[in-house]
Amino acid sequence: MDARNFFDPHQIPAFHQNQFGGSLGGRIKRDKTFFFVDFQKAYTIQGQSFLQTVPTDLERQGIFTQLKSLIYNPGTTQNVNGAITRQSFPNNTIPQSMFSSIGQTIVNLFPHQNLPGLANNYSFNPPRVLYPTQGDVRVDHRFSDSDQLFARGSNSTSGDIINPGYFPQYAGGPIFPGI
Repeated sequence: MDARNFFDPHQIPAFHQNQFGGSLGGRIKRDKTFFFVDFQKAYTIQGQSFLQTVPTDLERQGIFTQLKSLIYNPGTTQNVNGAITRQSFPNNTIPQSMFSSIGQTIVNLFPHQNLPGLANNYSFNPPRVLYPTQGDVRVDHRFSDSDQLFARGSNSTSGDIINPGYFPQYAGGPIFPGI
């Protein structure tokens, strides 16, 4: 089916599927030896729909004013008469002087939002590519009416499965390890 997924963008992601192959059989020696071979290959390119949540452009700057909850400064934690208290960041904004270089590097791995909102604000439609091959060979030989022998070999490979992750590299990585 090539219908539009509810979470797809307005343009339907690509879907292409081609399958081809052939078979051949015949005799090698009249009434004694016969052969059969077949081969098939398929190409499938299928657009996938991933809807994820990424940091907004304001959140990347440390500005969390769009949140209803308060962001507390972990450096202000105090134990007052057995009660733990903290102070919230003024205007729900974390000063850039408190940004960790490691944390900033991790945030920069995520793509920028391409949809509005705080949640489900990133749509990604990468293609999943499959190209498996499969083949068989069989030889039959008749020694007599009561003695027969056959040999068969089959091979099937999945090819390189290109199955992208939820985000472009490097924040998500591929779903299939080793690519």
